[in-house]
Amino acid sequence: MTGNQEAISSPPSKVIILEGDDCLSIEEKIIEISKKLGKNEFLEFNKTRLNGSSLDLNKISLQLNVFPLGEGNRIVILDNAIDTIGKKGTQEWIRNYLTNGPSTTILILILKDEKKYVKGSMVWTKISPKHWLRKLYEEYSNDIVWVELPLPTERQMPDWIIKTAKEQGGTFSRRAASELTRMITNDLYQARQEIEKAILFVGIEREVEVGDVRLLCATSQNEKIFALVDAVAMRNGKQSISIINKLNKDMPIQYIFTMLVRQFRLLILAKEAISYGGGEKEVMSACGIWHTFLAKKLINQSRHFSFEELEDTYRKLDRIDEGGKIGLLSLEAALDGLIAEVSK
Repeated sequence: MTGNQEAISSPPSKVIILEGDDCLSIEEKIIEISKKLGKNEFLEFNKTRLNGSSLDLNKISLQLNVFPLGEGNRIVILDNAIDTIGKKGTQEWIRNYLTNGPSTTILILILKDEKKYVKGSMVWTKISPKHWLRKLYEEYSNDIVWVELPLPTERQMPDWIIKTAKEQGGTFSRRAASELTRMITNDLYQARQEIEKAILFVGIEREVEVGDVRLLCATSQNEKIFALVDAVAMRNGKQSISIINKLNKDMPIQYIFTMLVRQFRLLILAKEAISYGGGEKEVMSACGIWHTFLAKKLINQSRHFSFEELEDTYRKLDRIDEGGKIGLLSLEAALDGLIAEVSK
């Protein structure tokens, strides 16, 4: 049987199927698979990500048959694999890979699917129980691992929030978790950001309560945070200072600083991906994001900086962080100075 609790073997099986709409958990599972391969200096070079919507089976096969650099395995991740398995001849193609493909290559199929209630039970909408791929899985159960990763329902979200907060070193009250669910439903990316923000605000000494969630996680405040990082990236110093002053009335300066550090780290990754001829897909992969509008925004913002300027700003942020932790400077004053400098 398939299931979201199925363990990834070590070394992983020849084919790993990740089915669901929980993109966050899918990416975490890919990281888990990579870690199980051990510390290989060529690991990142031996990882290839392909788009099943735009590539035919022959081009995918070429990547599967490439031998890895050094010792170890190659990982070929096939996004939009739903499109691939819908093509004529795919069943025989996968069967042939399982039988004759190189033992050094691990194929990860990303099946974007979602569950819906049908006749009183939750079922997958795209891959039915009678789909040929499920039958193939039963036939090759020793060589295929199938992991189901559906988004938690709104009823399940409070438990997910409480569990994630504990993993981050904090605690959420049940009412606070329910309130956050009400505000963001089951958007796990936003939920993780809001959990981190709330824990940073209250510290680990006390539990996050409903009032904290309402103060920190309002949509209007999030919009201001994104407006701030946009203004800084676009070198609009006057607007940046105005936004940061408004935010500082309601949010901890440490959180605002953390968001700026994250933004410049993403800009460096995006700039590097673009320098190698990459586009939106490559930027999304490099930055670990799954929204095209974010990729477009990073691409646009990165054009306003050189590599040297981005790296220099990131180093300055690191020095500000060190100085703030040992009490040598005021985080607010240091950020104002940095924003003024970056905006020149």
